[in-house]
Amino acid sequence: GRFRLLLSGMAVEICVLGRSSDGDLALLRQRTEGNRSLINIILDRSVMGRLEYRAKAAYGGADQGNVEVISTDGFRERFSMNTRETARAWVFPGTYRLTVSSQLAAGGTCRFLPYRTTVGSGERHDLQPTGPWTSILHYERKDDVIQMRLSITDSAGRILEGVPSGTGSLAAVDAGGNVLIDRELGSMSWAEPGTLARVDLDKVKIQIDVPFGDAPIQGIASAETPVTINAAGSSASGPSVFRRRMTDMMPEVSKSLLGCRDHLGCADGVQRLHMDFDIFLPPGVGGLGGGGVIVLDAAQLHQYTGAGDILPFAFTHELGHNIGFGHDPYMLLADCGVDEGIYGELGYRLLNAQAFQNTIDWLLNRASDRPQRWQPNASVFAAMRFIHGLGVHRKMFTERRASEVTLLLHGLSSIERIAALYSLALGKNVAWIFRANGWPVFDERIDLGGSSVKFVKKHPKKLNYNRLDGTIINGWWVRGPVEGKEDDKSPWKRMVWPTPFTDLSADVSVPTKNRRWLLFRRIAVNRDMEARLAIAADVKLQVSVNGSPVGFMDASAQMTQPMHDELMLNQKKPFPVTLLKGENVIEISATQLVGTRGFRVELMTPDGTPVPMGVLDEGPPGEELLDEVVRVETHQPLLNGDFESEGFMDGWIRGEVDPGGSIRFEAEEEEIGTGTCALRATLREAGAGGIIQRIVVTPGKRYEVSGILKSEGFKGEALIGFFTGRIGSWSGRSKPLRGDSDWRQVKFEWSPGQSRTTYLACYVRGLEGTVWFDEIQFKELP
Repeated sequence: GRFRLLLSGMAVEICVLGRSSDGDLALLRQRTEGNRSLINIILDRSVMGRLEYRAKAAYGGADQGNVEVISTDGFRERFSMNTRETARAWVFPGTYRLTVSSQLAAGGTCRFLPYRTTVGSGERHDLQPTGPWTSILHYERKDDVIQMRLSITDSAGRILEGVPSGTGSLAAVDAGGNVLIDRELGSMSWAEPGTLARVDLDKVKIQIDVPFGDAPIQGIASAETPVTINAAGSSASGPSVFRRRMTDMMPEVSKSLLGCRDHLGCADGVQRLHMDFDIFLPPGVGGLGGGGVIVLDAAQLHQYTGAGDILPFAFTHELGHNIGFGHDPYMLLADCGVDEGIYGELGYRLLNAQAFQNTIDWLLNRASDRPQRWQPNASVFAAMRFIHGLGVHRKMFTERRASEVTLLLHGLSSIERIAALYSLALGKNVAWIFRANGWPVFDERIDLGGSSVKFVKKHPKKLNYNRLDGTIINGWWVRGPVEGKEDDKSPWKRMVWPTPFTDLSADVSVPTKNRRWLLFRRIAVNRDMEARLAIAADVKLQVSVNGSPVGFMDASAQMTQPMHDELMLNQKKPFPVTLLKGENVIEISATQLVGTRGFRVELMTPDGTPVPMGVLDEGPPGEELLDEVVRVETHQPLLNGDFESEGFMDGWIRGEVDPGGSIRFEAEEEEIGTGTCALRATLREAGAGGIIQRIVVTPGKRYEVSGILKSEGFKGEALIGFFTGRIGSWSGRSKPLRGDSDWRQVKFEWSPGQSRTTYLACYVRGLEGTVWFDEIQFKELP
């Protein structure tokens, strides 16, 4: 066939997906430099390559397949083929990204990791799995274990995603006939105890047996430690089976560094990166980064086949750490440098065109006149780039080096400081762009920041608010909680908490869905004054004083891997406020995410001393108000310590388990200590880990912590312990339970020091067996 072009003088490329007369798929491409209006489309098999699934040559009777095909040379044209319809596709010569899966005659599915292949003119690429197979046991010593990964590749070098039938076996025997490893293959990666640390695995016989249709994969696997490659000015180490993928990624890594340097102006000290692809990372750890090194899980390479594929999200995040970003809103800028470095200016604009469109729509539709939910996201930086042009981020970072400390001293939050820095760099208030993209940033606050930098000669003292005590506000008019999107029409009630911490989980069931609260307080002061509202919170807060927004805090839910938890309840953030002589109103809208507890509010002078104030009892005007006062009797640091809530894990989350899946946590309703439910932890293989909960305590207090434990067929140790960072780095713990035992009480004393929050774990480490936990209790000591 042919196409008639209605555009003249323009270079055009046309790609056509069709079928030949005998049913074969065909992907065809033609180009014109603008010198002709008729484009002929011809299937000439003599100059085409072909992708073919030959069922009769397939290993193990893999007679049916599904294939996803993407051209990586052109504009990533793509199609899929099912061999029940056609077993052949004709393609123009070039490189293709292929994802192939096959159905085995005896049941099970063979899936290869996505891979790339180059098909030349007149060449055939076979899609079906083919023998012989090559097996490699990759291993790496980490702490007190050895990480292992089995890779199985066919004769074309394609890597199996997993064992096709979900089962298989691997055994390692030394020269003396001693069995060192004997395991069933479900997962392709696992950890072996450190007892193998002195064994030379290169001299061990490793036998694998993997069912594969009607012809199992059997043979001897070689053992290898990670390999290191150097390319494009950077380096990487990881399993040798991913050598090509790591090599292909290095030019993209270098482009990312250049993009961050050229467009952000903040990566001058990072000219080279080393990518360390561990066999696996602990569950919940996406990556680690800093000092010119990025550590990622080797599984991040599964979907990456070469240039043009999306780099792992964890790479961008850890690159942000390498160029100086913390876990703060600045981290969202890392995407800008990476995307513009890899895809160039036009590619960046195409990727982020929607952000610009949404920003303009917000302006034209007068969305600022309507209430909106605040949710900061990275689109604001793309909008800034579109509206204010190339170099806008570099200008902001230049201003940051000169002005951020001043903005911090004047009490601007991190998101307000970023908006103020862009405004100072551009000479105009750009708060509206931030609001258009979900950031609660307001003109008067940005003007305050600009005035502080430009005109104020004497700045507030730098204070450590965590060491200062202001006037506590722990009594509020409260409406809520409300789950879901429904409006709350309930009356307001007065609530008073026994400690400075406003615990939104007190006197209500353990939250299993996000909840919304409204809080209201009238106060009175004896003169006009500037003050600081110092807030520490793990819930999402929007705070207003006298009707003007003064601050926003995002939620900080508990994390399965707390090494990334910044423990926001330990960090008071000051918000500058202007109080008028007489009555003032403080309003808080709180969103309590699952796993968060509440907040602490104090009022201070700019010098950090308590503000003398009175509390007025009137509630919100024109609202239904209840007469009763709800007084929370005691603060409960721990939620659902007896596992009796409707969901036995309510309040808890599954923490780090190494290796993943080695310990199963379930509800126990028969072997219980007291009540109707306990926690059962079953070791499915050698491993360590636990369930965890972030608790809220009073600094300087001492607590007695107790619980009851039971074990059966258990080889290892079980305990209750406190930690921050990595599970196992105990700040206090019970005496470990070892071996088999009937229900036994454990008890110990512990103090949080100056911390308001930490993590508690029900922890198991062992080879096999079952452990039960129940009746975990806190008691504050006099």
